[in-house]
Amino acid sequence: MGSFWSPTPRAAADSVTVFVGSELSQLDPHYAISYADHLAVNALHLGLTTYNEYGNLIPGLAESWIISGDSLTYTFTLKPGASWSDGRAITGDDFVAGIRRALDPDRPTPFAAKLFVIADAEAFQTESMAQGRSLGVVAPDRRTVVFTLGRRDVDFLHILSHPVAKPTPALDPDAVATGRITSGPYQLTAQQGSRVD
Repeated sequence: MGSFWSPTPRAAADSVTVFVGSELSQLDPHYAISYADHLAVNALHLGLTTYNEYGNLIPGLAESWIISGDSLTYTFTLKPGASWSDGRAITGDDFVAGIRRALDPDRPTPFAAKLFVIADAEAFQTESMAQGRSLGVVAPDRRTVVFTLGRRDVDFLHILSHPVAKPTPALDPDAVATGRITSGPYQLTAQQGSRVD
């Protein structure tokens, strides 16, 4: 049986209904695994980057970014006014919290390996980080997120659009687990079985 996906945009009175040929199993962005899960999560949550209707990579919650000359440091400035569906501001700390949650060694996520390009991400997840090292993502201020990579990766901006790289509220990282707190253009109003409104 397929799933109906009917999210409500946060900024308008319109709604969208999409039929997906498989069941939704997860609305938590870090644990989404199926095509249906990813479709729902990407409607509910924006990352630093996203795709437009033509499949081109565009800014999501990032207003802009700068890539260092050696392609190992990515500095993102968040859009002013970016907010969670409950009205709280989305900050750089929320992106750090999202990456840390996705790499949590006690609760492995299915696509955590996509983040291993971030400096010390694999060591963080496997709890084998050398003394004095730290995970390569920081938020120097509320509107800035800086990633340090362990190696160059031409796909890094695309990785940041994946559900595993979505932010989560720093003060309550599990708030995104049910789809009730979202960072994207739509918000969940109801869920019953495979039907999501």
